[in-house]
Amino acid sequence: MTPLIRTTLLVAIIACISILVFSSAASSRRNSAQRAPSSTKRMSSSRRSTNAPPLDYVSGLTKSLHLDRSAPTKSSFAHIDQQPPVQQAKLKPDVVEMVGPVSQDQDLRNLPFIPVTEQEEEEVRLMRHPPQEGATNKSSDPIILEGRPAEAVNMPTPLQTFAGMTQNLGCSSCLPPDTDGDVGPNHYVQAVNSSIRVHDKSGNVLAGPVTYNSFFSALGTSTPCGNNQNQGDGIVFYDHIADRWVVSDFAFPAFPGTSFYQCIGVSKTSDPVAGGYWLYAVQVDPSNTNFIGDYPKFGLWPDAYYMTVNLFSNNTTFNGVRVYALNRNAMINGGPASTIAFTLS
Repeated sequence: MTPLIRTTLLVAIIACISILVFSSAASSRRNSAQRAPSSTKRMSSSRRSTNAPPLDYVSGLTKSLHLDRSAPTKSSFAHIDQQPPVQQAKLKPDVVEMVGPVSQDQDLRNLPFIPVTEQEEEEVRLMRHPPQEGATNKSSDPIILEGRPAEAVNMPTPLQTFAGMTQNLGCSSCLPPDTDGDVGPNHYVQAVNSSIRVHDKSGNVLAGPVTYNSFFSALGTSTPCGNNQNQGDGIVFYDHIADRWVVSDFAFPAFPGTSFYQCIGVSKTSDPVAGGYWLYAVQVDPSNTNFIGDYPKFGLWPDAYYMTVNLFSNNTTFNGVRVYALNRNAMINGGPASTIAFTLS
């Protein structure tokens, strides 16, 4: 047999085998499609659905599986839409009704004198991260260049200077004195721990020192604010939007304890001496009455007076930061007021 004939026969045999294999595979596919048409249809539909962006998790699955959402069904994924956010309950704010308003109509110069609350010679500093016993800070500040002479600072000289309250006038023997104050168009009001004093812009004393016990006495004995238990951390600031003055401190009978309040007075007019005040008191945390609100700080915005405090249940246990939005509009108009508050831990 010649080589040409052998090659021709071999090609023919391979072609026949290929035709048989292809015919068998095609027949098998037709039989499978006839036995399970719905399965093939679902698979094809599912492939198409994965290429289209689903509107949401449940509707995407419903569409790809041809489910009737109007019919009652028990699907394993239906509960996903019903689950509330994990953080929602945790961050839900409190609505705390404030005590007040109480109208204080007297000139500050005519208020009866009530002495400051006796305090320890040195206030215990409450710290979020108290230093470990025996630990020393050996780190150095990389910004400070050792041996470099101090440069002259080109700072303008003040327009006016005058002496404020001394420690003896402001709080007797308190340490530190916690000095604060603010300036308005015609006045400067200073707070030194347990007392306030009002000056004109030339430094002349117009009223004071007035103790916080005297200032908040009209609130009465229902809270520590009016029960001669004001403890300092005094704050004074000028609301330039409403042309009002805000005076505040915290009050409590004892620490550790179970009764902690922030006392707040808002002037009725722009006159911090004779214009009168609306007095309020707010409990630090009604759900945790043993939390003191230490180191109070205020902010002013058109929609609210904002306040933050550090929470402690004793001298070494930090319990978080509490944030308040006080109803500014109600307070400057002498109306019943509440605060929105929540704790960050």
